[in-house]
Amino acid sequence: MTHIVLYITLFIGLVTFTVYASLGSVFFLTIDRLVFILVPMKYGSRVTISRTLSIMATTAVICCLTAIFYSFHSKIHLFGISQLYNVNSP
Repeated sequence: MTHIVLYITLFIGLVTFTVYASLGSVFFLTIDRLVFILVPMKYGSRVTISRTLSIMATTAVICCLTAIFYSFHSKIHLFGISQLYNVNSP
């Protein structure tokens, strides 16, 4: 039973990470194109490699934290608090 719970938790975390990473990428790509359209002459100075890498890293960290939170949150709701902590309920 514990292996099934672990696999389901990992699957939910992986799906959550994938969804949020995709949404984050689309969001920041849209912001990038908006900056290019609104201020084309300053685009090169505003969108630098270091800013791009920091945005990518921030997106990855936020996606990882969200996936961890939702995988444990769904584990609690799927299997109940008593099964999660091996507590015998009356």
